[in-house]
Amino acid sequence: MEMEMESTWKTLFQRRVVLAAKHCYNVHERLLKVLVPLNADLQDRRRYPGPFAEATRRELEGASMELGLAVASMGAARHLALRGGAPCPSAPFDSVDDLAGDPGV
Repeated sequence: MEMEMESTWKTLFQRRVVLAAKHCYNVHERLLKVLVPLNADLQDRRRYPGPFAEATRRELEGASMELGLAVASMGAARHLALRGGAPCPSAPFDSVDDLAGDPGV
């Protein structure tokens, strides 16, 4: 039973890590979509206001969403690891959750 429980949380942990990596990659791609044209556009300031500004805003909003999903996946992975009994080295700084002494973690 212990072995089965351990493999379950490890599988879920790995899935969350993969999801976090995927979201980070998506953030990188979205930011490149914004920065490459923006860099080229800085050479010609006349084209900046217009449809490009709206596309930039949409891509930045998308990158923000992907970053939020990545952080959520990382937090879920940490939570699964702690609930599964993974060894946890001490963090360099205590978080609010650490100081609260949450018995559920």
